Amino acid sequence: MLLAKQKHHAFKKTPGQIFADVIIYIIVGLAGVVTLLPMVYILAMSLSDPGAVLRQEVFLIPVGFTLDAFKTIVQLEGIGRAYLNTGIYLVSIVVLSDLATVLAAYPLCVRRLFGRKFWTVFLIIPMFFGGGLIPSFVLMVNLGLYNSYWAIIIPSIVSLWNIVLVRTYFRTLPYSLFESAYIDGANDLQTLFKIVVPLAKPIVAVITLYTAVGVWNSWFNARLYLADEELYPLQYYLAQLLVFKPTGIEDKIDVIDKGAELINEYMQASQLKYAMIIFVTGPILCIYPFLQKYFIKGALIGSLKE
Repeated sequence: MLLAKQKHHAFKKTPGQIFADVIIYIIVGLAGVVTLLPMVYILAMSLSDPGAVLRQEVFLIPVGFTLDAFKTIVQLEGIGRAYLNTGIYLVSIVVLSDLATVLAAYPLCVRRLFGRKFWTVFLIIPMFFGGGLIPSFVLMVNLGLYNSYWAIIIPSIVSLWNIVLVRTYFRTLPYSLFESAYIDGANDLQTLFKIVVPLAKPIVAVITLYTAVGVWNSWFNARLYLADEELYPLQYYLAQLLVFKPTGIEDKIDVIDKGAELINEYMQASQLKYAMIIFVTGPILCIYPFLQKYFIKGALIGSLKE
């Protein structure tokens, strides 16, 4: 009985600790509200009547609920192809990047590799110094990769940050596992794929998620290296629709005497931007909460020191 009371008092919070917890909860709650508010606003705008959107009558609750904007998006020419292209880029880059990363990180953990520290520094230097935009573009053109799927895939395969991350994780594994595999007659590839990689599933999941999210959100390389609209990924298709290619309606809206049809088109175009944002970011927003723990684990692994 006395022991139970002592445990109860041991875990009882002081007034100062309670006050600190309240402050922390308030700060976290405010951060959550600030983070969610823009998405709730955009969702409400995308589900509201175009007239209410144009008149700025919508805040957090849809006004005149309608799904017409999403129906319009589904019927847009090229949207299906853009989704397919994004899928091609996503799968290709994730698979090739994971393979290249583990193949590059493993030798840096093997003690018998000659000049191991030199190669580590050699890989780290390009993380701080790049060749520049114009030389990269000229290289793509000279290699014949311009305006092709490979122009997006090949530059995204190797991530030096992921290599350092995986190498750091590999070095946390007991080196006796490597030595035992060598004694049993396993070569380096067998050791890597049958022993090291199965034990490194958490870090492989981390780099897979890092790469997938990066590919899903990427559009700049497409603007540099792609000229054919049939090759555009989804994010660049969105940028083309909302930013780089004005509909022309904005230039005509001041001509009111052209009738109600022009005004209606302008209202739909205004709402379409909000619906497109939800349509494109929806998939990643839905799966991210279930995968967040891997991002946290990746940040923790990346903070480990040698």
